[in-house]
Amino acid sequence: MTVKEIINVKGKRLGYFEAWCKACGICVALCPKHVFDTGPDGKPIVARVGDCINCGTCEIMCPDFAIGWYEDPLHDADLKEAHRRGTEDEWAKK
Repeated sequence: MTVKEIINVKGKRLGYFEAWCKACGICVALCPKHVFDTGPDGKPIVARVGDCINCGTCEIMCPDFAIGWYEDPLHDADLKEAHRRGTEDEWAKK
């Protein structure tokens, strides 16, 4: 299954499982910042990425779990360093 990343805002990424989307339009209609428009196939497209406030409304309201936010641990400098160290520690064990 392919996840398409459509937004990366403030250390969070919005992933979209296009195959799960039934083009109901709920995410388009309920987004408080009107980030989405409806594409030619009826599915959401990001039209105003800079307006996204990662409130999570699209994820919460999607009846098919086709859209969802997840943390981007490499966004934060401290987490990036911890990730790098963890990777080095794993290699040192081998």
